[in-house]
Amino acid sequence: MRRIGKIVAIGNKREGLSQTTGERWMRQEVVVSWDEQVQNAEPCPTSIVMEVKKELNEQRVQTAIASGESVEFSFFMTARPYEGRYYNNITGFLPREFYE
Repeated sequence: MRRIGKIVAIGNKREGLSQTTGERWMRQEVVVSWDEQVQNAEPCPTSIVMEVKKELNEQRVQTAIASGESVEFSFFMTARPYEGRYYNNITGFLPREFYE
């Protein structure tokens, strides 16, 4: 899904080593907000927390947050089982200038 919205906040970076593949991984949460148009209704403010899997340029992100800059971003959602329940994962992608 593609949207145009604002970056509201960023979370701490998490890094680790995969127990199954032995490869290094990195994730960081980004909160984005936009107005979603729902059938025949006023636009509804919507926010999600999405994970990006590349190193962010935090100074560039903080500038976008402070200025209220609108950015185009995309994301996809998946569900995964864990201990008998399903959990949503939202993976996001920001424009190239937001990565180091």
